[in-house]
Amino acid sequence: MQISRVGVITHTRVKSELVRKIADKFSGNGDVFFDPIAAEKINREKTEVKDMRVDLAVIVGGDGTILWAVNELANEPLILGINVGTVGHLARCPLGGPSCTLGWGHT
Repeated sequence: MQISRVGVITHTRVKSELVRKIADKFSGNGDVFFDPIAAEKINREKTEVKDMRVDLAVIVGGDGTILWAVNELANEPLILGINVGTVGHLARCPLGGPSCTLGWGHT
């Protein structure tokens, strides 16, 4: 599966620096869509989650954010959960850990 459309969905407590790193990582590889919270943090155009038709959803938050986003998404994309919550059963990538997955330096 080729990933050409990425949706970025974040919890309100996610820092703009992390949203910008995600945007930079995916920006040369196709279309990147940002939910209203992420879009506001980095001054990009917003797309409501229910209107996102993406190949990959990068969801930054906790389990609640992931469950909410999966329910709202217009289709069934691949999910990359980055945990910034307290529980983290669904997010397989802890904050500070996406470096190995996405080829970033430490956050």
